[in-house]
Amino acid sequence: MTDTKDANPPPSDDAPDAGERLALPLLIPVIAFLFAILIIYGLSRIYLELNDITIGTVTMATPLAIGVSLYILFAAWYMASNRRVPMWQTTSIGMVAVVAVTGGAIWAAVDDRGEGEAHAANGGEPTPTAPVEEGQVLIGLTETDWVVSASPDSIPAGEITFAVSNEGNIGHNLRIIKTDLPADALPLDSTGLAVDEGAVNVVAQSPELRSGETDEIITTLEAGSYVLICNIAGHYDAGMNAAFTVQ
Repeated sequence: MTDTKDANPPPSDDAPDAGERLALPLLIPVIAFLFAILIIYGLSRIYLELNDITIGTVTMATPLAIGVSLYILFAAWYMASNRRVPMWQTTSIGMVAVVAVTGGAIWAAVDDRGEGEAHAANGGEPTPTAPVEEGQVLIGLTETDWVVSASPDSIPAGEITFAVSNEGNIGHNLRIIKTDLPADALPLDSTGLAVDEGAVNVVAQSPELRSGETDEIITTLEAGSYVLICNIAGHYDAGMNAAFTVQ
């Protein structure tokens, strides 16, 4: 009688089970998704923070965008021009991006520049507005991301005090423009990102206010139609404009 081999031998202890075979295909998209979320969130926080920091008329968000683009182009060129790229080099390229984005996002999250400056001189309380003189009209004007609102939005002609408050998370400014054009149809400059102030009648304006800062604009307005806008690049087109009437 001859021995016959078992048609169904017991599985070897070294053979991977179903869970191990599925782990890698499942982990790869999950890790890629988390990496993408990190990049998007980190770059967004860094961009918004740097957009509030300017040197002259250039926001620091512009060099950031240029630097990220150059880094991506360099990495793509290097990997495409080398037939075989060692794993340590590929890992290094990714780790540099992760470390830079993570560090920048942490800095943007903890940086409180502009949040306490406006209230530091007053013990954390809002800066009081100077008393309105007889004959003046007080307008409470609030800027948030991405809205300009005035209360009231229609007042009699004469000397007017605009109490401007930036309650947004990034810097904003104010331009008071006399025009019969609709609030969202003012002429733009060559960049297409801001109103061309040389093509409109700007009757009063504020400096750029950081988050939490306030300002006071006292001006005399004649009867007519006006538009209140924030004219930092991209803010007007994002909706920071409001019609205002002087009777």
